Parts: sequence; structure tokens; C-alpha cells
Amino acid sequence: MLRLSMAVLVASVAVGAQSRPADDNAFPHTKSHGRATVEFQDDKVHAVAIYDYSQRNHAGGWILIQTGIAVQPRTTIKRDNFQILMPGGRAVPLPTQQQFLADSARITQLRQNATIFSRDVRSYFPKSTLTDTLRFFALPGEGTVRDESFALEEQAVVIGDLYFKSPTLRWEKGTYRFVFDHEKARAELPIRLE
Repeated sequence: MLRLSMAVLVASVAVGAQSRPADDNAFPHTKSHGRATVEFQDDKVHAVAIYDYSQRNHAGGWILIQTGIAVQPRTTIKRDNFQILMPGGRAVPLPTQQQFLADSARITQLRQNATIFSRDVRSYFPKSTLTDTLRFFALPGEGTVRDESFALEEQAVVIGDLYFKSPTLRWEKGTYRFVFDHEKARAELPIRLE
């Protein structure tokens, strides 16, 4: 009977360890605000990622992350500063505007479904006096796309929606790393998909 009890205990610990989110010590300088909002802050960068809709709706190949970034000192933020690291370590860069447009029907549906989950990213940056917009993506009729955004004041923030497409056309459950990698600063935030 004792052996059976030990076997059940060991099995339950192993299953529990597999289902737990990644160790929060793997993400220094981060703080969670609810289920799907995470904030990173050190002396060079302040970043926020909100992914309420995509946390549970990620079977369609695309995820949406509302993002805000403030960098010290002043700088330019580019498309290639952002990526997702999959649990196995594979890097997923932001897709091109052409890839985004090629899946415009899915993007439109994603946006419509995610609208009710949209939150104000700007409120996480109370010290920021100026705001620029990340305009890396646009559907037809939404204006022009820019490959750069500008944080030209010490208290400036750039805000926008970022879209990532899984190379396997599906995002599996697990903990991913949302990475802002810039010559002046780096931030890694956990994205936990359920």
C-alpha cells in the first residue's frame, strides 16, 4: 500500500510540474497584471504586453499582442526589434506587411473577435508625455505602414498592435517569450497561452 501511495504521489508531482507555468525567475523585471497582461521594467526599457484574446484563442495561426515600449535614452524602434521565442527556442519575427495582407480575412476575424478584449496600453505609462504609434501593419484603407516608430523624447512611448504568425500555423499551449531586442535595451516578457 505504501508503494502505491508513493507511486501516486510521484506521478501527481510530475504532472503538476508539467502543467505549471514557467518559473517566474526566468523572467526578471516582470510583473503580471491579471491573466494576460505583463509588464517589464528596468533602468533602460519599460514594456507592456496585453494578449487577453490570444491567450485562449490561438488555434488559427495568428496571435495579437497589444504593446507599449518606452526606451531610455531617445531612440528609433523598428519592426525587427520584436520577436517571439517558442518554447523550443525557435525565433518567430514579425511577419511582413505582405504576409499580413495575404491573410487579411483571418486578420479581420481576429480583430473583430479581439475587440471586446482590447485595453488601454497607454495607462501603463503615466510618466510618458508623448506617444507615437507602431504602424507595422495595415489592412487596405487603413493608411500607410511605417517600418520605424520614434521615441524622440525622454518620456516618450510607442504603442500599437503586433501580430505574429506561427510557422506551424498553430500556437500550442505553453509559455513563449515576447522579446524586444534593441541595441540600447532588451526586454523579455512571458506570453502564456492556455
